[in-house]
Amino acid sequence: MVWNEAAVQRATVGKPIAREATSFEIHREVAIALLTDSRSMRDRSLTRLEKIRGNVSGLMGRRWMQDWTDLLEEGTDEEILGVILGQGEYSDDMRQVSPMAVNISADARLRALERARGIRAARSA
Repeated sequence: MVWNEAAVQRATVGKPIAREATSFEIHREVAIALLTDSRSMRDRSLTRLEKIRGNVSGLMGRRWMQDWTDLLEEGTDEEILGVILGQGEYSDDMRQVSPMAVNISADARLRALERARGIRAARSA
């Protein structure tokens, strides 16, 4: 898939679980920021990754940290976008341990939270 801002806006979250809707919408904002300034997002995310790496335990946690390192250092923007906006267990898991989520503005975070609330409300109606 070719990712651009319009494609990011069309991406949808597949699960009705509140945590995943919120994480997905935050990562939609991350995707827009990545498309705008990839190098800065990658650098800030790698810095964040080093800070959280020591708090991660277990085989899967260490694997996700290594996967994030590989993506941020060697992956294409399209590969990163495929993970953060992807459907399925792997993308859900990677979003939950993402070093990128803290690198968006407060306004972007509020937009994401408002969209997530709307998704949850629509699914519970």
